Amino acid sequence: MTKSESSSNESRLVIIERVTAFGPVFVTAVILLLQTFFPTVLEDLPLTATIAILAGSVIFLVWHVETTLIKSNKLLTDMRLRIEMLESTQKAFINSTTSLSQCRLGEAFATIATATPRIGHLRIYAISSQQILSFLKFNDITVEKCQILIRAFEPEDKIHLDFLNQIRLVVADWRHLHKSGRIAELEIRYYDFFPTEYECIFDREHLILGLYDSDPEDYSEVRVRDPILICGTSDAGRITISEFVDRFDKLFEVCATHHGVNTIDIPK
Repeated sequence: MTKSESSSNESRLVIIERVTAFGPVFVTAVILLLQTFFPTVLEDLPLTATIAILAGSVIFLVWHVETTLIKSNKLLTDMRLRIEMLESTQKAFINSTTSLSQCRLGEAFATIATATPRIGHLRIYAISSQQILSFLKFNDITVEKCQILIRAFEPEDKIHLDFLNQIRLVVADWRHLHKSGRIAELEIRYYDFFPTEYECIFDREHLILGLYDSDPEDYSEVRVRDPILICGTSDAGRITISEFVDRFDKLFEVCATHHGVNTIDIPK
């Protein structure tokens, strides 16, 4: 049935309902008027017939009102369902717009610590991870498995010796967290190239992603920008986090045998 045919049928149905509902009332009104002003015209019409016509009018009118109320109730039900669907869609839209925000690194860790204080798998890619370590300890986050990629230098590299010693101290702190039980399983690997970004991936729920600016005057040779916090509360957020997880896992495997030394311990 086409849309025009459906509309035509509905129009005819409305007309029938109105005639059925108001027709008897109209006839009753006419009869009562005639009996009032022209009593001889309908003197053969019994009173009971008039009462029956009036009762039928009331019945049809009640039926019309009931039908109208049923339709109104159906419209209200449809409207409620549409509102619920709109509310659900709106929540999804709000989640998609709030799944990405820029904040300070400490704020990002505080947000994650509130949402998930116990992390199943933490992935860290940074130049030294010193700030990350500090905020992790401050927010009292516990980790089941932690994999870290940080920069290292060849033992004969004297230019970066101070920075290398700083990284050694950071690694010692990570190992202390492992020994104290804050981190159940810890694995650290190294790379020998200049990083342009840092990231912390908390399971597949949150991603802290930040950029480095080159700064030759600093002993680490970088300046840290405020990160972007990505939450897996939307399809876009989940896809982004999954991509970074996949890239990290592949890079972590490669760094077992490539991209420089695999230890920064002081040679004995």
